[in-house]
Amino acid sequence: MKKADLHIHSTVSDGSFTIPEILERGRQKGLDILAITDHDTLSHWDQIPEDPDLTVIPGIEISAFDYGENLRVHILGYGIRDRKTVEAFVRPLLEARHENSVRQIEILKKHGWNIEEEKLQRAASRCLPTAASSRISRSYQSWSEAAWRDWN
Repeated sequence: MKKADLHIHSTVSDGSFTIPEILERGRQKGLDILAITDHDTLSHWDQIPEDPDLTVIPGIEISAFDYGENLRVHILGYGIRDRKTVEAFVRPLLEARHENSVRQIEILKKHGWNIEEEKLQRAASRCLPTAASSRISRSYQSWSEAAWRDWN
C-alpha cells in the first residue's frame, strides 16, 4: 500500500519548510506520494524537481468564503491543467492577503514591535504573510489589549 500526504504547504505560502526540505522529510517518513498545496498560488510548481523516489503533485489550496453559510473554506485543487487561468483567478486573493499583512505589520509597529520589513520581504520571496507570521510567532514580545483591538 502506498503512503501519501496530499496537503503540504511550503515556505512559498505558510509552510515551515522549503520544497527540497519537504521532499527529504517525505522520503524519511517513507512517503510514496506528496502534494504541495500552497495557499492561493502555483508559484511553487517551478521549484518541484523530478524525484525518482517520490511522486510529487503540484496543487493549490484556494481560500474562499461561503456567504450563504457565513463560513470560510479552503478548497484543494490537484491535476490543474491551465496554470495561467488559476493564477489569474487567485491573484486578487494574494493581493488582498498582502495588503492585510502590510496592515498587520503597521499595527504591530504602532504597538512597539520591532519589525524589519526589508528582512521580511527577503524572507517572504513571494508570500509576505508567511514571513510575517513566521517572524512574529518566533518573537517573545507581549501582545497588548490595544494591539488586539486594532488587529480586529
